[in-house]
Amino acid sequence: MRRILLRALVALPVLAGGLFIVSAGTLLFGEVSGEEFAPDTFERRVYSYFELPVVRVKVSPVWRSVSRTTLEQTLVDHQYITIKKPPRRWDFVSSNRLGRTWREGDAQILRQYLDAWSEEGDSHWLRWTTSHPATAKIFWPEIAKLAQQELYLLTPDLFELAAEQTDVQAFQGALNRVLARRYEELAHVEVELQNFAAAVRFYTEALSYEPNRAAILRGRALASAALGRKP
Repeated sequence: MRRILLRALVALPVLAGGLFIVSAGTLLFGEVSGEEFAPDTFERRVYSYFELPVVRVKVSPVWRSVSRTTLEQTLVDHQYITIKKPPRRWDFVSSNRLGRTWREGDAQILRQYLDAWSEEGDSHWLRWTTSHPATAKIFWPEIAKLAQQELYLLTPDLFELAAEQTDVQAFQGALNRVLARRYEELAHVEVELQNFAAAVRFYTEALSYEPNRAAILRGRALASAALGRKP
């Protein structure tokens, strides 16, 4: 009995030391934080939790906080975008470990534009929106639509276009041409992959911007025919 007690007394400090090392290591090196974006509501959700270093086993609850920037709140308040609550999904923006960016998702592309600052030290796209309200009413719904379709890779084309165009009619025409071309390109890729249902969907989107373009009409017809033949 004395031998068992002696062993327990020896083991307790070792166990306590091990727990202290693991706890300290987790607090110092185990925090994971990140951000998500809801394209349906233009909200951001930051999160954080702790995991055991190296083995990456989560050992704490996930803490989350939802917010909007001034630009995003302005887009909602002035109805430049139409929100759909509750959001259907949260798209991954980024994840950080040890204070450094560990992974990034496609939503990070849009976030970089939303967070762009002007030389005067304010939000670049908030200033642009208030200065060009008529163009903004065309621009922002298209950005929201691309985000909802998880097509963040197409948003830079529209931001570059908005930075160049000031006339509303010229912007609308240029936007229609750009989006028709991009959706057509996506449709071509899906045809190559024999994903004919997706190809038809992208061709249809392209036609919503250029309804009389023969190449798009022909492409959709061929994809539809192939979809009907596909077992």
